[in-house]
Amino acid sequence: MPRSLAACMNGVLENLKLVANDQSADTLRRAGRLQADLAYSRIDEILATGLHAYLTQFLDRVSDLGMGISRDFLVSH
Repeated sequence: MPRSLAACMNGVLENLKLVANDQSADTLRRAGRLQADLAYSRIDEILATGLHAYLTQFLDRVSDLGMGISRDFLVSH
């Protein structure tokens, strides 16, 4: 599962870079931070936090990222 999360975030980040615009810098930064956290997290750190808590936090961050994508690319201003 961790590789699946990382692969998905790699794809999201690559696509955001391709469609970046003047208002998407913060969304791109958040996606990069999330991708980096996945790439460099250590299993002992994740387990110390608790797997459930880690995944819940991850889902919250993905939701926040989704709102940013919606705001930057889907909602007319």
